[in-house]
Amino acid sequence: MLEYGIYISKDIEIVITEKYILAFRRVNTQNALESCLLEKEDDGSCYSYVGICRSLPATTIAYPIPRKWEYAFKGARKKYSNATSLAEWIVRTHLTLQQHEDGITLIFPDGDSYSACKTEIFSMGDLNLPPPYVSDTTLGECLKCWHMGCHEEVVETSDNDCCTSVSINTARHMYIFHMLPNDFYCRAARYSTNNSGVVFNQNFRQRNSDMSETYMVDDNTISGDPLPIDSNNFGACQIINYDDLMKKHLTDRERSALCYRYGLNGFERKTQAEIAGLFGISRSAVSKIQRKALKTIVSVIPKPADNTIYWTVSSYTDNQIILNGCQGDVYEWNKPAR
Repeated sequence: MLEYGIYISKDIEIVITEKYILAFRRVNTQNALESCLLEKEDDGSCYSYVGICRSLPATTIAYPIPRKWEYAFKGARKKYSNATSLAEWIVRTHLTLQQHEDGITLIFPDGDSYSACKTEIFSMGDLNLPPPYVSDTTLGECLKCWHMGCHEEVVETSDNDCCTSVSINTARHMYIFHMLPNDFYCRAARYSTNNSGVVFNQNFRQRNSDMSETYMVDDNTISGDPLPIDSNNFGACQIINYDDLMKKHLTDRERSALCYRYGLNGFERKTQAEIAGLFGISRSAVSKIQRKALKTIVSVIPKPADNTIYWTVSSYTDNQIILNGCQGDVYEWNKPAR
């Protein structure tokens, strides 16, 4: 029987629970990053693929824009894919897992093999402990315990289908696998808490929506280290004014092309063909302008030295803790019913 827990090495991270497996890896043979979700089959004999998301190239810094996406995943009514080889994984292939004393060996359907070290071992009961009562002196404990668990969310799609998103939160790590048509978000992160709030650091991220990005840290073994907290950084999250950045670093045409394409700053979202008609240029010229503009903006976005983000406690009640994030984000962490 597989030990439930987290296994980590330079190019892979995997979390195993009773029902689900989430794996995040660098596909070195294809210069790609990949996240995948597997679910235990009804007879309990193995885990089968629910979804696979690949982005190319395998970048190692935050905020890069991928050149290509490949995917395959199951909805309740049908399967979605733009890659035949990955679609076959959904139908009839499995991930091979071999447990050994210090960790685990994984063999993927494409033949790539990884060894990962045992980093955090838990029982399913450990992820569902009785939630403590909140007070000024127990906020850090509550932020950790209330958030832990393996959570499923069924999300309806625009074509009358629905897909299951999965999040897994342990005492030291947070994971998400969310795939809808044209909306992917998969990430692995470590975190720490204290009575002032939550410290959060992503080591793997794939997001494909209005604005896309993908990266995995160069050496993923760092994700096995505890995340330190500098209490002086709570309440000091920088607010980035993207409109000011665009005005400062882009030409008027570049700014308009970007805003029209992604519906930013009150612009009505338009296709490349529509933008080309407005500008009196070709679609390929519009595409070139947009790529250059995105690359410029990504290069000037202020970034924390180590990608660490601080979410600060704003207020709390007996059943909810409110956290202030960056860019005006607000997070509501609710006390679970256990």
